[in-house]
Parts: sequence; structure tokens; C-alpha cells
Amino acid sequence: MKRTTKLLVISGELLIAASLALMLSGLAMNYPSSLLGSIMSGETARKVHLVSAYLFIGLFYVHATAGIYLILERFERLREAKTRKAVLSAWTLGIAVLLLLSLVPHGNGPMPSSVSAGTLLTVQEVARHNTENDCWIIVGNDVYNVTSLIDVHSGGREAIIRYCGTNATGVFFEKHDQNDYYVLGTYYIGTIGEPMIKPKKM
Repeated sequence: MKRTTKLLVISGELLIAASLALMLSGLAMNYPSSLLGSIMSGETARKVHLVSAYLFIGLFYVHATAGIYLILERFERLREAKTRKAVLSAWTLGIAVLLLLSLVPHGNGPMPSSVSAGTLLTVQEVARHNTENDCWIIVGNDVYNVTSLIDVHSGGREAIIRYCGTNATGVFFEKHDQNDYYVLGTYYIGTIGEPMIKPKKM
């Protein structure tokens, strides 16, 4: 019982630390022009945020499991080894299912109502979508509506807003990896009617 209580306290303290790291790195990513953003670069903030998120999930599981165990110990009917094993197994299975569901890609991302996927577009039409509330970019010969990506972009809002309505091929391939290219694909809405530039192979 004492070990479980100690585990509960330690995991709780570590959860607070992980939460602070998540908050600070998230602010640094979304507000790169702030004092915090100048202390922590976008790439560093992104890595800290990712590591903190994984730590938070693990610590949350440990903390909650210790709490459940202590609750079971308080009730005489639930103290039996079989009962504790069943409850903790169900809890673990539930968390595992939630994690798996969160990792499975679903759908093709946001699609604006005025344009269907695969539409042939012009550079002039893309240029009209040049604000943070209506932001299209070109990467390669493809067009992406990244409006909803602005607020969650790990490099900060301005890193996208400055390229709204333009050809962002060069900067995209310079600063992003294969996984980012896959994520961008979920925002695809169409293709430029005439070849503009040969996409860089990843």
C-alpha cells in the first residue's frame, strides 16, 4: 500500500512537470515571435512537445492505475486478487484501444465546400486565398487548403500565413520530412492545371 501511494505521489509530480513542458512548448510553437519563442526555436519546441506528450500519456496511465489500485483496496469486496486483476486489465485494455484509435488515420482531412478533391486550379485562383481565414498553398503542382492547420502548426502560425496564396514548394521541402509530406496530403484539394515545377522527391 505504501509503495502504491508513493508511486501515486511521484507520478503526480511528474505529470505536473510534463504538463508544464507541454504548455510551454506549445506556446513557443504557436507564438514564435514571443519571448518564449525566441528562447526555444520552433524545431526544439516541436521535439519537446512530442516527447512531453508521450511522457504525459505514460505517466497518466501509471498515476491512474495506482489510484484505481488504492480505490480497490478500500473496499473489502474488491480486494480479491481476481477482482483487482480484472479491473486493472480492463483499464489497461481500454487505454490501449484509445491509443490505437488515435494512431489510425481517418478520412482525407478538411475539404472546403467550394472545391472538390482533384479539381484543376490556376495559380491566380490560389492567389485569392491568401489570408489566415482562407489559406491555400501550392507544393509541387498540388494545391492544399491549410487554413485549419494554421493554429496547430508546430512551427507557429506565421510560418504558414506568410505563404498563403503562394507557391511554397521550396520552403516546404527545406523544412519538412516525409511524415510532414504525408500529413500535408490530407489537406489536398486539387492540382494546378499546367505543370509549374517538378516536385522534389522525398
